[in-house]
Amino acid sequence: MNADQWVTLAQIVGGAMGTGGLAAVARSMLKRRPARVAAHVQLNQATLEWAEKLEASADRAWKRAEEAEAKAEQANERAEEADHRADRAEQTARRVQVQVDELARYLEMVLRLIHDPDMTMDRLRRSVGDGPAHLS
Repeated sequence: MNADQWVTLAQIVGGAMGTGGLAAVARSMLKRRPARVAAHVQLNQATLEWAEKLEASADRAWKRAEEAEAKAEQANERAEEADHRADRAEQTARRVQVQVDELARYLEMVLRLIHDPDMTMDRLRRSVGDGPAHLS
């Protein structure tokens, strides 16, 4: 038995022992019934309001999570684009380095030819030609 049942039982015993008898017991039970119903209605209403607030809070949390996920996807896309640009820059740097190395070898050859005591201008022009192909 819960506390409400004990109180009701005490009221029944008290009413039966008092002058009102059964009528007093019936009155006390009728008085308690509407109070219980009202308490249950209030509890149900408070529970519904609480559930609505929780649902709204959950909706806001889902929305924030979706926004965070979208931002993360955008950040990943930007990172991929940056990686792609870095790869292209690295490829360009390698190509330029190859050209620089080729030019350095060409200039070393020209310097050797210039310092050759047996070199004539005509032979130098034929040996040097138009220079490296990428400079033409």
